[in-house]
Amino acid sequence: MLSQIRERATGWIAYIIVGIIVIPFAFWGVNEYFSGGQEVIVATVNGVEIEQVDYRRALESRRRQMRRLMGENFEPELANRPEFKRGVLDDLISRVLLTHHAKEQDYRIGDEQLARTIRVNPRFQDGGNFSPDAYSGAVRQMGLTEAGFESRLHQQLIFQQIRDGVRHSSFGSPRQERHLLQLLLQKRRFDHTAIKSDRYTNESIVSAAEIQKEYEAGRERYRTPAKLKIEYVELSVDDLASMASVTEEDIRRTYERNRERFATEPVRRASHILIETDQHADEQERQEALKKAHRLLGKLRAGADFEKLAKEHSDDPGSAAKGGDLGRIEPGVMVGPFEDALFSLEETGALTKPVKTRFGYHIIKLTEYESVKVKPLEEVREQVESEERGKQAEALFLDRAEAFRNISYEQPKSLEPVADRLDLAIQRSDWFTRREGTGVATNPTVRETAFGDDVYEEGLNSEAIELDIDTLVVLRKLDTRPSTVKPLEEVRGEIEARMKRRKAEEYVAALGPDLVDQLKAGTAWEALLGEYGLADQRLTRSRGEFQDEAGPAPAVVEAVFRAPSPAKSGYVYEGLGLANGDYALFRLVDVIKGDVAQAPEELENRVRGALSRRRSQDMVEQYIADLREQAEVSIKEEAL
Repeated sequence: MLSQIRERATGWIAYIIVGIIVIPFAFWGVNEYFSGGQEVIVATVNGVEIEQVDYRRALESRRRQMRRLMGENFEPELANRPEFKRGVLDDLISRVLLTHHAKEQDYRIGDEQLARTIRVNPRFQDGGNFSPDAYSGAVRQMGLTEAGFESRLHQQLIFQQIRDGVRHSSFGSPRQERHLLQLLLQKRRFDHTAIKSDRYTNESIVSAAEIQKEYEAGRERYRTPAKLKIEYVELSVDDLASMASVTEEDIRRTYERNRERFATEPVRRASHILIETDQHADEQERQEALKKAHRLLGKLRAGADFEKLAKEHSDDPGSAAKGGDLGRIEPGVMVGPFEDALFSLEETGALTKPVKTRFGYHIIKLTEYESVKVKPLEEVREQVESEERGKQAEALFLDRAEAFRNISYEQPKSLEPVADRLDLAIQRSDWFTRREGTGVATNPTVRETAFGDDVYEEGLNSEAIELDIDTLVVLRKLDTRPSTVKPLEEVRGEIEARMKRRKAEEYVAALGPDLVDQLKAGTAWEALLGEYGLADQRLTRSRGEFQDEAGPAPAVVEAVFRAPSPAKSGYVYEGLGLANGDYALFRLVDVIKGDVAQAPEELENRVRGALSRRRSQDMVEQYIADLREQAEVSIKEEAL
């Protein structure tokens, strides 16, 4: 409606519209329109009002977040469900409650902490250092002022302080950890098979009358999707980079400012002798290994040949054959203690004392030393120039983005004004549908916007769409192909195949429970499977062991571990329909109790961490629920 007004508000129509608008001003006063006196309130929390405009902004932000996370799997209708909208409002209510509680409890975040949080954010850095220009540009891209961003960040840090306080007050129960470990280590021995529905697909018979009826009942299912072609203009940092003017002075200034980035990493060549110790070795075994390492070190310091001793005594077969040589070693390659000891040496031929790692004790010799060197400008000129172009392009992008948005909106019937003003090319897409496309239409936001009312129905320019942080695009309709229903002959094969599949699945869904009943009535498992030509597989596994190998469907594994333990000399028989239309049968033979004493340390740590995170999350949710229970909250459902 607003788009129609902005198009048609000329001549005598404009005078009528102005007259209509003047009447409310005369009755209520100009101030009412500018004071926001008629603002819709969606909820009130302890007297604090949540306005509809803030709720709508949060709702759109959550939708955009979902769209980014889900990509092409995002379905707009999901974000229109009442439970989704209510969840967004509940989050806003929680924020109000936490803000009020923080003030009551005098939670504070100092300016120094706020500044430190901003400085260490990589998005606000250039060459590893905080950049005021990068900070200012990033904040503008968020649609905020620096003061507004810092206010929002201040609030987030206070909320995090509250949450951390609640989380750190939680504690775990060793009994819970043991119980969960026991369940994870528990093994079950079972036989399983599956009745495949596709075995019966070709046996299903579908008549011409059934196909006709199916077609008539679901004509909309066989509709071709509407297609659309668009024209569009794109403003991007990459394109603007080619327009940047980079001088020799710019290159040299950037190089000097970032010399440490162009420094080579220190490189060493080393040899070692390893006296190996097992991870589970006792203290006596470790001491014996350490004594041997010290004896060898004494011989080396007395002048013994390192290569000879390495060949005779090193437990590292790969390097021992080469006299202990490990080759050139760069930072980050070796385990921490080894690397720390090696990089503390700065003279060729220097030896370390025995260094302990998880492999044992190492005697390390520095055989070659190369200190840090700064690459000359000519070697990195191309990189420096590219970075400088990118920096200038980002500045150009920020300067032009506002004009890009404003011109395309203020002159909505054509892309030529914005293209001419900013020297942009008008590009064209191929045909695409609401669900799939190529080129620019691979972006789901582009497709969703293109099929929206403003573009598809009204034929206007779209709003500026952010394809990524460095690219904006505005589009408009070029041509359309309406949706049509395919004739029966074109979809007859598709309908027949689907109906055969459905009948096969219905047959299997009825056969499966009947076979389970036969097994429970005493029919032998082997005889029944033989009669129906079903393959049997016996497994003995814990839950975790199914993650790393092909096996029964996850739903079958879940059912097996949910089933009660079989009685002595007996079995538990169960079956279940699978999502693909098959039906699974299993026979639980035995339940083997998990031995917590044999649990790997890694699993213990994972269990401990998972329980801790779960307890912490439950405590935070309960904490917010308690605040809400004590608060006065009223919600206007009709305003959502």
